[in-house]
Amino acid sequence: MTNPAFDPDDVTSLTRRSITEQVVIARRNVAIAQAAEAAALAHALDYACSQGSSDADMFERDIAAEIALAARMSDRTVQGHMNTAHDLVHRFPATHQALAAGEISRGHVYAITRVGATFTDDETRAVFEADALHHAANQTPGTISPIIEAIAERLNPEALTDRHARAMKGRGVRVCTRPDAMSDLILSIPSVKANAIMNRTTAIALTVKKDPDNAGDDRGIDEIRADVLMDLLLNGDPTETTGGGITANVTVALPVLTVLGQSNEPAILQGAGPIPVDVALELAGTASGWDRVMTDPYTGCVMAVDRYKPTKKMRRFLVARDEHCRFPGCRRPAMNCDADHTKAHAEGGATCICNLECLCRRHHTLKHSPGWSLTQLSNGRIRWGTPLGKYYNSDPPRVVRFIPESPPGAPPLSRVNPPPRVMSSVDGAYRDAGTTAPF
Repeated sequence: MTNPAFDPDDVTSLTRRSITEQVVIARRNVAIAQAAEAAALAHALDYACSQGSSDADMFERDIAAEIALAARMSDRTVQGHMNTAHDLVHRFPATHQALAAGEISRGHVYAITRVGATFTDDETRAVFEADALHHAANQTPGTISPIIEAIAERLNPEALTDRHARAMKGRGVRVCTRPDAMSDLILSIPSVKANAIMNRTTAIALTVKKDPDNAGDDRGIDEIRADVLMDLLLNGDPTETTGGGITANVTVALPVLTVLGQSNEPAILQGAGPIPVDVALELAGTASGWDRVMTDPYTGCVMAVDRYKPTKKMRRFLVARDEHCRFPGCRRPAMNCDADHTKAHAEGGATCICNLECLCRRHHTLKHSPGWSLTQLSNGRIRWGTPLGKYYNSDPPRVVRFIPESPPGAPPLSRVNPPPRVMSSVDGAYRDAGTTAPF
């Protein structure tokens, strides 16, 4: 669908508002078209199965080839799309409807169906789908993945520890050849180890990049990181410490009741999702120190962070509260972000938690661009203002939690987590994430 008001040759008629609206409308139309395509491909597979042929697979290939020729695609690709679309339409009907309404993108669809594919029970999968769509309404595909993975973990009848032990049997290394004499080295290993490797190689790469002796080194961080990993694997002595004392760091949320054996709530690896409790306990036993994070029992908001020997307490609080850059949709880890003053220090802004948030360098710079504004409200809520006069709310990520049973005689605790209030698009007012943004 084209916009008749848009003239690609008349750039002078464009405004910031019109460009934004055109992109939003175009993306919604793309989602609607993708939903229609999925329905058509699902119908194609239904038609193939309804023919009662003794060789159903051959009939499916026949239809796929017909579509492929008309659409100028590979028949294998079309057949794969038919199966994916059939799964979406019949096993995730609410997700397909949301896509058809332009409320979510194909990225959201992929995240929901990928995680939800583990549920074989239709009723449980429907409960998961409804909860996932509730969060997807105001989250990017990147930010929703750890949220829905935690939801799935809550609904999964099999303990994560048992599933992890079984998945560990599939760990390995493989090489995928790429053009121009290059290859991808793929490690299938536990998430904790993978994140630790990534963080350590990044830390070493940054050290190399900042070394004055390497002023003429024009390699990017990714290139240096790859070179560092190759050197560690090929030339490094596993008995020796490399990287100038640099160690790997990962952030894990471990519920205290789980540590005490009074709960089976999983631990959460920041940026990756749930991990087995025994893995987290092993990390706790070898960690040089742990932060204690106190949260509100109903909202999940981080209330305080302390440590036996407090060092850089505010920074630790911000990392625990924000987890990542506070620009809506940005997933840059908080540990790699600036601790920015909401109100500039030069303008009288205090250096306190209520006036600090984590921003990556890109969005820290954007904040100071003309027309942009940043306001911090209660409980760490950030309100972004754009040059168009729109406002987007960003709340600190809520830790998915499992509320314990109330003690005898005490009023029952609510088992329903309040909806997050992030990325809500409003004009002059706030809006909960459970409502539809007026795009």
